[in-house]
Amino acid sequence: MDPLAAAYTAGLVNLGNTCYMASTVQCLSVVPELTNALDSYSASTASADPTAHKLSVATRDLIADMRRSKGRAVAPFRMLMSMRERFPQFAQQGEGGAYMQQDAEECWTQLLQTYAVAFRSPTQPYVSCIASVVWVGPVLAFSLEANCLMFAERRLRMRLQS
Repeated sequence: MDPLAAAYTAGLVNLGNTCYMASTVQCLSVVPELTNALDSYSASTASADPTAHKLSVATRDLIADMRRSKGRAVAPFRMLMSMRERFPQFAQQGEGGAYMQQDAEECWTQLLQTYAVAFRSPTQPYVSCIASVVWVGPVLAFSLEANCLMFAERRLRMRLQS
């Protein structure tokens, strides 16, 4: 295998107008803070929201499959089904029953909101800040630390006021 190709994870199989999801997952899969949070996400840290939990686990497993695939495309069936269950707009069908094209930015936003719900933990407030990923043109910026500091500061102020 080409050494350059080996440095990158595999792509995703298009399951019928799913390129919006594939591009979003490929962007998210290279954010170490998010992949680390997903890797440590388990049933014991599970959200009270079952669809957020299911989608977070499906994302974690898909990214792990992408890492292990040795450059072969991976079919994101479980993640797609979990996403369509949580967000029915991604299951819209047009004439003839074909799934409709969707918006990558909407997918991005919905996934990050899902992870914010799934990772919410009263014992680990830092993890709750994981959804502070922002899209800056073609560059991915992760402002986790700044947002978590603001979160901790806000929480401290609330304690002092009460």
